[in-house]
Amino acid sequence: MAEEVALGFERHRDGMDDPRMFWVPSISPSSLAFHGINMKMHAAMDIPFTGNADVDFVKGMIPHHAQAVLIASWAKSHGARSDVLALCERIVVGQTDEIHLMQHWLRERGQEVPPEDAKTHKMKMNGMVHEMIMPGMLNAEQLAALDRARGSEWDRLFLEAMIGHHAGAIDMVNQLMSSPGGATDDLVYRFSADVYADQTTEIERMQKMLAATSSDTLRSRSRTGKPARQLRSAWTDAWDAPDSPGALPMPLQR
Repeated sequence: MAEEVALGFERHRDGMDDPRMFWVPSISPSSLAFHGINMKMHAAMDIPFTGNADVDFVKGMIPHHAQAVLIASWAKSHGARSDVLALCERIVVGQTDEIHLMQHWLRERGQEVPPEDAKTHKMKMNGMVHEMIMPGMLNAEQLAALDRARGSEWDRLFLEAMIGHHAGAIDMVNQLMSSPGGATDDLVYRFSADVYADQTTEIERMQKMLAATSSDTLRSRSRTGKPARQLRSAWTDAWDAPDSPGALPMPLQR
């Protein structure tokens, strides 16, 4: 399996009798990068995650959702336009409910439960706890840049960030499906399938919203007097993910 993942192939359910034997090529490098980092880190770990792909997926998705809720909650105070505000309200409500669902699922299984506002995924290595951000999550510099923005600038930066954030969640689903024993729990399978479907749809919606936002922003200047193109460059420089926010993984095959 490691050989196939390294070659850029991922395994998914397709509704057949043996769903875990269906492989499709991935066009996003972030799943492979995440897999490679995990392999290196696990080799030196005292306890390699939990040994349960479903538990590890859920534990990692809680901080991922928590960051989405955090930045979406800024919409009103940061002057988001009406359609972006409506999107953010749906994200806050929907992903908060999903965090509670994931916490309940972990608690029922006697697992350590990340807090609702978790910022990182915690792992134990060489006797020490290490923290990592999940695929698509914003780093501290990006969060600060988004928090400083207002109005149409905030709309644009938020949409760019959330497109990448959603793409990261899709990569996490791909990683789950390509892991031994991944998505064997029925609730985890249904939840991960919903994440894939819902966030793929929202990416398409946000790309259209971003196109409208960019057209407006490019005709104006920020309060600092810098052209919008320069603001975009500053935001792009802060991005340190292995692929750009707009790079989407191969759709999950069914």
